[in-house]
Amino acid sequence: MTKPIISSKNLLPLLTSLMVVGCTWGFGTPGGDIPEMHRNLSKTVDIQTGVVQGDLEKAKAAASWLLEREAGGLWPAGGEQYRQALLNSADRITEAQAVEEVALETGRLAASCGGCHMAQKGGPRFVVGSEAPGGESQEAQMIRHLWAADRLWEGLVGPSEEAWAAGALAMAETQPALARAFRDSPAFGRIGAFLEEVNLLAREAVDAEDLDERADVYGRLLATCDRCHSIGWGPAQK
Repeated sequence: MTKPIISSKNLLPLLTSLMVVGCTWGFGTPGGDIPEMHRNLSKTVDIQTGVVQGDLEKAKAAASWLLEREAGGLWPAGGEQYRQALLNSADRITEAQAVEEVALETGRLAASCGGCHMAQKGGPRFVVGSEAPGGESQEAQMIRHLWAADRLWEGLVGPSEEAWAAGALAMAETQPALARAFRDSPAFGRIGAFLEEVNLLAREAVDAEDLDERADVYGRLLATCDRCHSIGWGPAQK
């Protein structure tokens, strides 16, 4: 199997550093249960990370936690439809037989969070705190790709127009450079189709306007990442 671009031992520090330098955020409802909402956000990120790492059980465990916590929880007036959407997505993730199924559902789960935040005029406020990382190497381009994907995620969960736009533009700009970085690699024949698919999805992300459209694009993007990572080009589970 081809050696992963980003080794598993530095994956989590990389994810953490990108989240810190990429965006700043906070919850905007005075008197809200911030620690509980932090835990919710953490578990949704665990689902996303499980897909990126190809770790089905990690994603399913996080979805199970959300189901248990939210099934009996109290939601604000007007939030029931979003709660049900979140529970439906989490339930489908726990029943998934493949990581790709989780990926496709993850966009809808994130959009249910964003829809509720928007309806309640609350939730996390994501502010893009840095430009996308530069560099021309394969690894640098993959780091930029990850930065863009994280901004798309924040654009859904917030929801944040700023984060979504930054992620979509960075993804669209990164894909041609990523293809060039890999063009002379022996692996290009195996991953070239995935790179082109992500390139097309990045263009869709730029044009997507509402949460449903964005959830669909994000889910398909994450599923494509999973297919590419599953042949060895991406972060490993352990």
